[in-house]
Amino acid sequence: MSNVVESKKLGEKLSFEYLERNRFGLMVLFILLVGCFAGIAVGLGALTQVFSLIILAFTTMTALSMMLAVAPIRAIVYTSGIAIAADLIIILVNLF
Repeated sequence: MSNVVESKKLGEKLSFEYLERNRFGLMVLFILLVGCFAGIAVGLGALTQVFSLIILAFTTMTALSMMLAVAPIRAIVYTSGIAIAADLIIILVNLF
């Protein structure tokens, strides 16, 4: 019985309604993650690669623009996820 209650709580916390209620805390987390990962990616060599720099600038600015425009949380989560994924890919490519 307790597993059902715990899974319901976890499912509720991962829902977009819950995220919408806590949007400002989530936006702070995304601003920090997107900004730091983009800075690290640029610092590790994306500054010398035009294509990598274009990808980083586009994805990062899209995510930050969604937050500034107070877009629906679904759009913020998706654009931030894409920006963080692009940052991590560029970081890994430049490390190896």
